[in-house]
Amino acid sequence: MTREEYIATGGTPAPIKPNGQRRAPWHDYSQPGIYMLTLSIEDRQCVFGSIVGTTRAQKGTSDYPHLQPTPFAQEVLENEIPKITKYYPNVEVWKSVLMPDHLHILVCVREPMPEGKHLGLVISGFKAGCTQAWWRLQES
Repeated sequence: MTREEYIATGGTPAPIKPNGQRRAPWHDYSQPGIYMLTLSIEDRQCVFGSIVGTTRAQKGTSDYPHLQPTPFAQEVLENEIPKITKYYPNVEVWKSVLMPDHLHILVCVREPMPEGKHLGLVISGFKAGCTQAWWRLQES
């Protein structure tokens, strides 16, 4: 669906594609912008941790519901997410939120990406780093 077709349908979203591609075909993801990314774990496995606590607890207490992160989750938060800006200085990670089976990342591309680079390559590299971290932790 082109941008014009999208607008012509009154903004009715295109049918969900089973391949997971959700990018707007008319948008140039190498240009500056703010992007909300959601990355899901294959088969929605809860590899980042589990939710612990009770809904009756006061916010700010240890019993308030929160993610109990796995070592893999810690590795992603402490080492893999910071590598995004390390390898792509024009991409700033504003916020990240881990859920048991997925990750939300809010990024800002501050200036145009180098020739031939785009946000998809940034995320591909991030996912490759996470995969390497996963296997490294499995060996320990």
